[in-house]
Amino acid sequence: MKIVAFVSGKGGVGKTTLGFLLGLVLQRAQRRVNFLDLDPQSSLSSLLELHNVKSDESASTEFLIVDTPPRLESKEVRETVQRADVICIPMRPSPMDFGVTSNTAELVKTLKRPDSKAFIILNQLRKGTYWSKRVETLNGSDFALSFSNSSFSLRECFAHALTVGWEALDESASNELLNFALTIG
Repeated sequence: MKIVAFVSGKGGVGKTTLGFLLGLVLQRAQRRVNFLDLDPQSSLSSLLELHNVKSDESASTEFLIVDTPPRLESKEVRETVQRADVICIPMRPSPMDFGVTSNTAELVKTLKRPDSKAFIILNQLRKGTYWSKRVETLNGSDFALSFSNSSFSLRECFAHALTVGWEALDESASNELLNFALTIG
């Protein structure tokens, strides 16, 4: 089973949304997915219940999607990073996210297993804005970890998918999710 964790020391960066949507795209590809919601707000669990998404809790589960709390010092975050095969650090193009993402990347680099994969994924990019241009110039030397080749645009349909499900996604949004799923393996 491949453990895919969404980690950040900041709330509102898209951990829950991206974890939920990644799980949906994997299930649509006929993959067996289980979810683990470690955030005390239980947003992922609420989404799964709202959309009647069933977790595969069998021994043949292929992916475990883990949503972590936005507290880097928490035991849950540290243990999850140590166990995960893939660690995704969502980062929005905002000045508040830069420092937290840097701290998160440092922690993940320190705690992750040598054979695990970890990267920063840009989320909620609005093309042409000052901050989206700024993050587009960043490279691996700006943070302790590299950036994913995938990114997510700021799209209303992603938020809408949290209320109505996959059908809310337009073709471009679906393609962004499919490309992201391919990077997870």
